[in-house]
Amino acid sequence: MKKHLLFCLAGLLAAAPLLSQCLTVSCASSVTTVADSGSCGAVVNYTAPQASSSCIASTDSTVFNFTGAVQQFVVPPGVTSVTIKTWGAQGGANWVNNNNFGGFVQGTVAVTPGATLYVYVGGQPLTGTVGGYNGGGAGDGAGKGGGGGTDVRTISNDLNSRLIVAGGGGGAGFWSSLHVVGGVGGGLNGGNGYRNTPSDAGGLGASQTAAGANGTCVNFNVTTMAGGFGFGGTPFGYNCGCEGYGGGGGWYGGAGSGNCRGGGGGSGYATPTASGVTMQSGVRVGNGKVVIEYLGITTPVVTQTAGLPSGSLFPTGITTNTFIAADGFGNADTCSFTVTVNDNQSPVISNIPQNITVSNDSGMCGAVVSWPALQFSDNCSVQNTIISHPSGSTFAIGTTTVEIIATDAAGNADTASFTVTVNDTEAPLLICGSNITAYTDSGTCTRSLTLVPPQVTDNCSTFTVTNDAPSLFPTGVTTVTWTATDAAGNFSTCQSTVTILDSVPPVFTSLSLNIQLCVGDTLVLPTPVATDNCGVTITQTSGPASGTVLPAGSYTVVYTAADPSANTATQSFGINVTDPGVTLTLSTPPVICAADGPFTLAGGSPAGGNWSGPGVSGSTFAGNAVSGPGSYTITYTFTDFNGCTGTATDVLVVDACVGMEENTTSTLELYPNPASQEFMLVSSGNGRVEIVSASGQLVIAQRISNTRETVNTSTLASGIYMVRFTDNAGAISTARLVIQR
Repeated sequence: MKKHLLFCLAGLLAAAPLLSQCLTVSCASSVTTVADSGSCGAVVNYTAPQASSSCIASTDSTVFNFTGAVQQFVVPPGVTSVTIKTWGAQGGANWVNNNNFGGFVQGTVAVTPGATLYVYVGGQPLTGTVGGYNGGGAGDGAGKGGGGGTDVRTISNDLNSRLIVAGGGGGAGFWSSLHVVGGVGGGLNGGNGYRNTPSDAGGLGASQTAAGANGTCVNFNVTTMAGGFGFGGTPFGYNCGCEGYGGGGGWYGGAGSGNCRGGGGGSGYATPTASGVTMQSGVRVGNGKVVIEYLGITTPVVTQTAGLPSGSLFPTGITTNTFIAADGFGNADTCSFTVTVNDNQSPVISNIPQNITVSNDSGMCGAVVSWPALQFSDNCSVQNTIISHPSGSTFAIGTTTVEIIATDAAGNADTASFTVTVNDTEAPLLICGSNITAYTDSGTCTRSLTLVPPQVTDNCSTFTVTNDAPSLFPTGVTTVTWTATDAAGNFSTCQSTVTILDSVPPVFTSLSLNIQLCVGDTLVLPTPVATDNCGVTITQTSGPASGTVLPAGSYTVVYTAADPSANTATQSFGINVTDPGVTLTLSTPPVICAADGPFTLAGGSPAGGNWSGPGVSGSTFAGNAVSGPGSYTITYTFTDFNGCTGTATDVLVVDACVGMEENTTSTLELYPNPASQEFMLVSSGNGRVEIVSASGQLVIAQRISNTRETVNTSTLASGIYMVRFTDNAGAISTARLVIQR
């Protein structure tokens, strides 16, 4: 909303005659002159228009109510200071009997006409999960958020550019007979929130130098609920046990609070350059508000809307100068006058060449003659030029006079002339035919050709023609020079080229060969053979190099034969490298005892290979009965259909099995396995674990009181061990354990 009052002083004087308007402007008389020397205009000075006004204006004001978005105020013309009144928003409440009102701050600040101020009107929150617009902290549960601060800035979205700030009130309510009081918004400092009595404090109010400290949840002084620069703190998401209330926004925001205590109010602020500063805390109910007041001016401002300023260079012709006088409140008057500049200066022709003498052009009984561009200048511009023979014209043998005339738009003119003389010194004109491109004769690297003579003309005499061409042209480019000589000894030459191309590609005379290798073999590549009419070079262009040891896979080798003309041919063959991919994971009884009989080895892949190692005969292992307890390395060997052989190994552990009861009704799991420093033992109940080395030595014994228990193996050396678990019922389980360092 904006209110505006304008009237003329003359309207107030009942005894004086009524004027037609309260603002007038008068211009100088029209001017007529001639152009300045060398200029297409004249520098003209004139008296500036004079304006007078009897208008006066009253104080204007613009009111900004809450919209939930930034609003703008553009400083009117002539206004250099404004008084800004700001009210912060009331904090949210779920009970009407609360006084968590917003603060008030007023101050007068200097401004620039035409500048934009950005207005942020704080809002009172209506829900708990959303704080008031412009910095209000959010509430939690049924607790309401804090009221938004209200401020006016010089830069949009820049808190540091705020000129005047009124703080918003903290969130308040009523819960289970508890009166939850929100802190009031600051004129200067924000108030503290509490419940029932101020001594039962909640979120603290903000000051001029710091946000509302901490907040109250299940514990007091929760740092993360504190407010910040331009925003109030919040208990949202802290699960404080009962309703939470947000802190108010402002220069600094008040702290949020839970556990049924009110949020703190935000602080107000006025820039140190403001004058007439007034601050009050806790005076605004509902949403915030801003009022900007300023005093209008009556001094008229004269602006030129057409023409040129005094002292400018006015062009030839008529220039109309128009001025308007306005006071920024709708009062205006205009005036105008003309400046006429006449042109009385003739054009000037310069850069005129001296008389010219040249020889005739080849094949002509004359010559095309050019000279540096003539220069035409005028104080304004040359309107028209007439040149009897322009530069670049064809001049006949003899002497020709060139006439020049230049005129300007005002009819002023200048003239000039010079002569052109052409002499005949003609020599024959030789025009070679097109360049020739041909291919080699069959089976050779050369070509025989009959050349077509060039075209020869002469303006005056007869001539003879010769050339320096070879009898056979090699591949590549040969330059042929033709010479035409007339009877007077004048001669001329021209050149053409003969390009002989070789389009016959090389031919490989050896056959392709695919190669079969095993992993680990060294690749030996064959040397291919190719022929060509002009010679050939053979290179390997892709694939592995000879002498390479390749991993398993398929490969392609490509050879390229190239002649000197870049004609190519390719030959390729395949390489197949195979690996039998032998693996071995022995399938054995859970525990191999020294007293057990021989058993058949299994677990080798691919099937059909051979077994070897201590205690191995064919595919049977009898080492436990022969050599007793210990570790036995078993080797599995397989040869594939390409003749490639691979091997794999695994270890058998033979236990003495002295005094062991093979009762396997109890469950037992070990992980990780292989282990390093420890492993987890998972059993069906409590009992005792024993770890026995490959030589049959008991190395660890430990009571197990949980179904999942960690066993320390840091003292064991790398190797294979037997783990035996006996539960309290006497059931025994065994497993193999691998220790790796």
